[in-house]
Amino acid sequence: MFDAALLRHFASHQNVGAMATFVVTFAVTAVIWNHVPKSYLLPWAAAQITVAVVSMGRLKRYWDIDDSAENTRTPLAQAIIYKAVAGALWGVLAIFSNLYLPQSLEFFTAIAVAAVAVGGISTMSAVPTAIYSFIILSFTPFIGFWLASSDGAYITLGLLGVLLLGVMLNSARVAHSQLLSVLKAEREHKRLFDEFEAARGDWLKLSDTTESYVVFDKENRLVAWNKRFVELMQVPEKVLRRGMPRVEVISHSRQAVDVAEGKVTFEQWLQQRTEPKNRNRDETSVIEFEGGLWIQRRSRLSKNGHLVVSHVDLTDAVNAEKALQETEAGYRSIAENSPIAIFVRIEDEIVFANPAAVTLLRAESAADIVGQSMLSLYHPGDHTAVKGNRTKLQREPNEPLPLVRARMRRVDGTYVMTDGSGTNHMWQGQAAVMSMRRDISDQVEADERLRESERRYRRIADLSPVAIVIRIEDRIVYANPAAIKMFGAESEADLLYESTLGLVHPDDLHLVENNRATMTDDMEGAAPSIKVRRRRFDGTYFYCEGSGAPFVWQGQPAVMLMWRDVTADAKAAHPMLETA
Repeated sequence: MFDAALLRHFASHQNVGAMATFVVTFAVTAVIWNHVPKSYLLPWAAAQITVAVVSMGRLKRYWDIDDSAENTRTPLAQAIIYKAVAGALWGVLAIFSNLYLPQSLEFFTAIAVAAVAVGGISTMSAVPTAIYSFIILSFTPFIGFWLASSDGAYITLGLLGVLLLGVMLNSARVAHSQLLSVLKAEREHKRLFDEFEAARGDWLKLSDTTESYVVFDKENRLVAWNKRFVELMQVPEKVLRRGMPRVEVISHSRQAVDVAEGKVTFEQWLQQRTEPKNRNRDETSVIEFEGGLWIQRRSRLSKNGHLVVSHVDLTDAVNAEKALQETEAGYRSIAENSPIAIFVRIEDEIVFANPAAVTLLRAESAADIVGQSMLSLYHPGDHTAVKGNRTKLQREPNEPLPLVRARMRRVDGTYVMTDGSGTNHMWQGQAAVMSMRRDISDQVEADERLRESERRYRRIADLSPVAIVIRIEDRIVYANPAAIKMFGAESEADLLYESTLGLVHPDDLHLVENNRATMTDDMEGAAPSIKVRRRRFDGTYFYCEGSGAPFVWQGQPAVMLMWRDVTADAKAAHPMLETA
C-alpha cells in the first residue's frame, strides 16, 4: 500500500547517495592508489561512479510518483539491482584488501565499507531488499576472508564483523519500520487535513450570509459560529469558545417563550435539542422566542458529521401572516390593488383570484376562475416547468423560486405568455400557495421583433460586398463573408473574438484609437472614415478604409464597422508603397 511513497523516498535521496558514493570512492582510491594495480583500481572506481550516476538518473523520474500508481514493481526491482551491484563492487574491496594492501589499510577499507552501509541505512531502508543485498554483498567478503584466515586476530575481526553485519541488518529493519510509521502518520495527517478543509469549506459557504449559523462537532462541542448568531441569539462572549458543550451554549442563549412562560421546562427543552435521535435528522421549525421574535430554526448534519444549526428571523413575516389571518379584508385590499395577477391555490384548486388575474384571463369575474385546477390553466407544453417549480417549493419551502415563463389559457381559449413564481402562504388557516403572474406578451413580441430584425440584418449584411464587422468592446462577434474574404480567413469562426486592434498595423494604432475617442464623445453619430493598414491571416498587410457607428447586437451595446480594401488605390497613388 505504501510502495509508491517508499519509492518516492528512496528516489528523492539518490542525489545525496550518489555524492556520498563519489566522495568515499575517491577517498578509497586515493588511499590505496599505490598498493592496487591501476588496471584493477580504475575500472573498479569507474564502475562505482557509473552505477551511482545511472541509479540517480533512472530513479529521478520517480521523485513525484502518484500514490495511485500501479507501475512501481519495475522501478523497485531496478533499485534492488542497482544497490546489489553497488554492494558487490564494495565487496570487491575485500579482494583488493587481502591481496594487495598492508594490514592497516585492510582495516581502513573495511571501515569505509561499513561507513557506507551504515550511512545508507536511513535512505535504502525504504526498499528493504535493496539495503539487505547492499549490506550483505558489501560486507560479507571481508568477513569471509577474516574467518578463513589462520590468524587469531583476523578470526576475531571476522566474528566482530558477523556481529556488525547483524546489527546493520537489524538497523535497516528498524529504519524501515520507522519509515512506514512516518508514512502512515503522514497519510493520516493528510486524511485529517482533507476532512478539515471540507469542513472549513462548508463553514465558509455558510458563514457568508445574513442568517445565523452555529456548528457543533460529533461530541456536541462548539466548533464555529458567525456574527449573526451572536446578535440574534444574544450569546455572551464568555460562552463563545471552541470546545464549549452545546448544553452551555443553549442555556446561555435567547430562550423560547414556552420555556420562559413555564409551558416547557428548561430540561425538557435541552433534551429535545440535544438527544441523538433529534441530532441525526434534518429538522425545520418556527419558534417564538423572548422579545417577540419568531425564528425559523433548521438543523442538519454536514458531510463530516458536524451539526449545523441555522436561525432566520421571521418576525416580520410571521407578524404579516398573522395580520393577513386576522383581517382578510386587509389582505384583499393589497391583493386586489396589485397590478400583478395573484392566484391562491390549496393543493391545485384555485380559492382566490384578484382583479388583475381576472383581467389577465379575460374573465367576467373571479367566480369564473375560483374552483378551477391551477395546472389546467397552463399550456400542456409548459406543465413540466410548472411542476418543477412546485416540486422545488415543496422540497425547499423557504427558498426563493426562479421565475418561470408559461402560457396561460384565457376564458376565450386563447393563450397569453406570462412569467412569475409562487410562495407558501396561509389562507384562512390552511396551507396554500400564492402564485403571482404578469403578462409579458409585449416583452416577448419585442424580443421576437429584435431577433427578427437581427436575422434580417444578418441576411442583408451577408450579401453586402462591403466588409462588415460587429464588435463588442474590442472583440469581433460577427463578420460577413466579404470581411472573411478580405482578411483571408477560412470561415467566420476564424475572426470571432479576434481583437480588432490586433488586426491593425502597430504604426497605425494611434489613428484607430483617436477615431474611437471621437465616436465615444458623440455616441449618436458615426466616427469619421479613416484609412489604416490591417493584417491578413497570412501576415501581410493591406490598406483598409472605413468607419464605425454605435449599434445594438443581441441586446448589447456594440459598434458596426464597415471597411473596404483600398490597397490598389493606395499603390496607384504611391507606386513605391510597401504593404508586406
